[in-house]
Parts: sequence; C-alpha cells; structure tokens
Amino acid sequence: MNYLDVSDESSVPVEVRVSEGGSCTLECNASGTPLPEVIWTKNGQQIKSNEHFVLESSSDGNHRLIIKNAQYAHSGQYVANVKHKVRTQFMNFNVTITGMFRVSSLNLSSHSEALCVWTCIVAFI
Repeated sequence: MNYLDVSDESSVPVEVRVSEGGSCTLECNASGTPLPEVIWTKNGQQIKSNEHFVLESSSDGNHRLIIKNAQYAHSGQYVANVKHKVRTQFMNFNVTITGMFRVSSLNLSSHSEALCVWTCIVAFI
C-alpha cells in the first residue's frame, strides 16, 4: 500500500489498514533546494530503523517508512514531519493492524443466581 504526494498539510489523516504479519509503505514526496529533512514519528515518538521499520529517502525527495511484519503494537498515528528552511509541514497516517482473535483463557464463575462474572482474555494470533 503506497501513498504519494499528499497535499501541503494533511489535516485529515490517511487511513491505512494492514494485516498482522503483513507490510505497508507510508510515503511522502518532499522536494526542494536544499532537500527538506523528514522525520517520522509514531504517537509523537521519533522512529528509528529496526527490524520492523525501514526508513528510506531518495535524492528526488521521495521519503518512505516501511512497516514490515506488522504487529498489533504498530497500530497508531504516524506523522511525516517535513522540515523546510522556513516551515514544517506534516503528513498524517492512522495505521490499524488487523488480525484474527483467539480466546486464550476463559474464566466463568457465578456468585449468585442473578449475577454472573465472565473474564475473557483475548490475544491476536
């Protein structure tokens, strides 16, 4: 899934859905002279490249954040912070990781005939 050339300031986030274990590419084009700096953040924290996040920038101003082997914890608000000499622009993405659920534990207990308490622990598979 690729997103290119989102307008000047993206006040409405781009909605991105990816299956757990899949991958997606968030992309913005920020050209200029000198080439602007792009800093990617997730929920306000700067992202560094690792086994799940790959940051790419090309000389033509194309900037990508690739999310690999997406996990539920990767859901959140991602922002491409584009820093020009005179201003900063933002491109927003809401990333949702989808997957199948499995019930890993179920505890049923009855405290009286009128009241039942059910505790259910749900995990992604």
